[in-house]
Amino acid sequence: MGKTLAEQKRYYIQQQKEYCIRQQQRADRQRSDALKAKLRKNDDESKFLTKLINCIKDTSDNAIKIKQIHSLIEGKVDIFKCLMKKESSGSVSKIMDAVDAIAEECGGVELSVEFEKEVSKHCGISALLNDWD
Repeated sequence: MGKTLAEQKRYYIQQQKEYCIRQQQRADRQRSDALKAKLRKNDDESKFLTKLINCIKDTSDNAIKIKQIHSLIEGKVDIFKCLMKKESSGSVSKIMDAVDAIAEECGGVELSVEFEKEVSKHCGISALLNDWD
């Protein structure tokens, strides 16, 4: 025999609840996956930045430093571009400024200029200038 109206109502309410739960679980998985991807990206950027700074600080020979920096950047251009991207205010990347200062401190103007050439090559000359300069 057919279901009563009350049974049908309970059935459809239960179906709707299950659908809402599945939708919420799907949204939770998507948020979790996005967060994991962001954490992986941050970890990759952190490792790259550490390697870049170590290349600058490790040896006293600027020629070796320049080769190491070039090689490292060529291997991870996408991460390098992301790190050197201008701030939302239009100012140059604080990370780029900091790395450039370390390069100048550890290798002088020559190393700083070479680093800026890499930034210019991969990110454009505008990455070296504040928008109001």
